[in-house]
Formats: sequence, C-alpha cells, structure tokens
Amino acid sequence: MPTPVKQERRDLAIILAGLMLVLFASPLILWWSNPQMPWYMPYVLWLLVILLAGYLQWRRLKHEP
Repeated sequence: MPTPVKQERRDLAIILAGLMLVLFASPLILWWSNPQMPWYMPYVLWLLVILLAGYLQWRRLKHEP
C-alpha cells in the first residue's frame, strides 16, 4: 500500500496530466489557437504547465527527509 505522501504525489501528477489534456487536447484548442489571440499564447500555456510541474517537484524535494 502506498504511503500518503506517495499517494499525494501521484494525485498531483494525475491532476497535472489532466490539466495538460484539457488545455492541449480538448475544444479549448479553438480558444488559444484563435487568430485574434497573441502568437505567443501556446508558449504561455506551456510555461504555466512547466512552472506548475517545477513547483510540484520543488515542494516534493522540500518535504523529503
């Protein structure tokens, strides 16, 4: 049985994967790929995903014994 900390990490990874699916493989693509949106919008979305993943990793390392 996984420990609560490992279970929490797994849950956060699944949430991050779900966020990526919602942003990059759903009808939301029509929103951020709209010609009226700035050209850098996909890069901003990827930056948010990367920053969130980095934050989760930093938090995990901070709480490890």
